[in-house]
Amino acid sequence: GLEMPDKDKYILATVKPKDKEIIKSLAKRFNRLGYKMAATEGTSKEISSVGVDSLVVNKIGQKDDILDFIQSRKVGLIINTPTKANDSKRDGFMIRRKSVENGIELLTNLETVDALCSVIENKIPDKDLDVFEISELYTKKEIKKDIV
Repeated sequence: GLEMPDKDKYILATVKPKDKEIIKSLAKRFNRLGYKMAATEGTSKEISSVGVDSLVVNKIGQKDDILDFIQSRKVGLIINTPTKANDSKRDGFMIRRKSVENGIELLTNLETVDALCSVIENKIPDKDLDVFEISELYTKKEIKKDIV
């Protein structure tokens, strides 16, 4: 299961260009909930444009880059939307790998991030959440249709 992010740690966002509009509203929601944001420069500019402060993290290859920041244990959740195939030489792949290596929760789909925000906003306790495969839900609905 997914651990709820620790408010003492950053939510690190680095998203593909087409997701920049959506991350702005998600960052506002996390900010209202008391979370701190960190982002790469482009994502940080988008987040700042809606009044949310974010720590700017350097891209891979620069001094004190995003991989160093992830390893620093200051991050509680990483939001990274993949741009292309899982090429091990691409930044996104390295970010996701570093997340897994350091045991940091990673979300790669903004619909899932939206759902997490909703759970936190509605104060749904962890004990009330069940994890299941989405295909199970559709199978159950189809079964109910057949019975009725």
